[in-house]
Amino acid sequence: MSDIAFQIQLGLILPKLRETVKDQMLSISEELGTIVQAGNVEGGDVDMAAIKEVLMKSIETFVDQDITPALDAKFNPPVEEPVAEAAEEEAVEEEAAEA
Repeated sequence: MSDIAFQIQLGLILPKLRETVKDQMLSISEELGTIVQAGNVEGGDVDMAAIKEVLMKSIETFVDQDITPALDAKFNPPVEEPVAEAAEEEAVEEEAAEA
């Protein structure tokens, strides 16, 4: 990770995540931990690495399905093809000539 990206992560992204989604993520994580714990043998430790793996894969899927497409649409809006625009203008002109 570049130095500037690391500074952005520490100074902008992590504080905003802590402020906005920390409590909800902790609640989801606790629920997942309860499910994992219920599947364990009596008295067995909950595998935190397994919980983290499930959470990280879930976050990645969420970002891929919900965040990235919305950002892509905002920052890279579809460009109308000139061919389609020219065809529309021709159709309008033909309708005007027929009238």
